Amino acid sequence: MAVKKSTYVPEPPDKYKGEQVVFSSGRVLLNAKSDSVLIFAKEAVALSSAGTLNFDSDGKCIIGSPQIYLGLNATEPLLLGNTSVKWLKDLLDKLNQLSIALSKMTKNVGGNDVPHAEINVPAQDLVKTIEDLNSRINSLKSKNNFTT
Repeated sequence: MAVKKSTYVPEPPDKYKGEQVVFSSGRVLLNAKSDSVLIFAKEAVALSSAGTLNFDSDGKCIIGSPQIYLGLNATEPLLLGNTSVKWLKDLLDKLNQLSIALSKMTKNVGGNDVPHAEINVPAQDLVKTIEDLNSRINSLKSKNNFTT
């Protein structure tokens, strides 16, 4: 599904014809010593910097928006960590069951059941690989970034 991004572009302060307040200084500081600094706008709030843009908080940083794009040309959707890990664990569990069964597979040679080495050895290797992946799967999840 194609997502329509906002096409709103604010007019520069020198071209705007309505009421406005323009601060132009070497530095502008807003400091609310006992409560909050609130900024509201009908169309958009634009923050821009020729250097870095920092959001610092001693608590959570929450961005309440129906869609968030990280990067100007962002097109790739993020994966849900817990959901992806659960699906991968389910897949690894089924692969593990199959690998264990294949690692024990025998063939009849001269009336005797003998290990089927062509299948047993790769299956045993796959069991070890699955155990390794299972031990590392939770490292896929971010400890700092969350989504719904």
